[in-house]
Amino acid sequence: MDKDAETKSIIKKPLDAREQIFVGEYLLDLDPERAAIAAGYSKTVARTKAYSWVGNSRLKPHVYQAVKDAQEARLEKLGIKADEVIAEFKLIGLENMGDFAEWGPDGVTLKDSSQLTREQTACVAEVGETKTKDGGTIRFKLHDKKGALDSLAKHLGLFNADTSQKPESRFVIVGTPGQSLEETIKEVGFVEIKSE
Repeated sequence: MDKDAETKSIIKKPLDAREQIFVGEYLLDLDPERAAIAAGYSKTVARTKAYSWVGNSRLKPHVYQAVKDAQEARLEKLGIKADEVIAEFKLIGLENMGDFAEWGPDGVTLKDSSQLTREQTACVAEVGETKTKDGGTIRFKLHDKKGALDSLAKHLGLFNADTSQKPESRFVIVGTPGQSLEETIKEVGFVEIKSE
């Protein structure tokens, strides 16, 4: 049997019960360690081996292939192409705050939404304004830039599959409309930066 035929026969190997559970659990949140534990593997195996089951095809090629097939089937069912998802991550990951706001000694001004492209508005997670008798606040939040870049880097193989960094940072401007950034900092004491 030649090497290609041998590889194909390994990939066609049916999943055992635990492997089936692992694949189903993994597809829920893409957390291989949690999925392995849910499938009945020990914490040690889950921690040391599960990432490689979904990150490369050498250790359990039939599991790796089952995950890939299930992901492709899901994308096809939803009518989403992988390139579309990657393009969306790219938009968010390469967003520039200067496209949405201007700031300087006279304060912070958000650009009118009619000046933004469809691609730019796709980067906006939240816009809100609160008005009070004493002024008010504007809240403007973009989607998670670091998360999008991490997802792109993972897809492109720039980092190891077992990277477990999951920080999410959001930049939020909070202040009174028309008030300078310096005045906002003096009044509030800080510019709010959220980490979730």
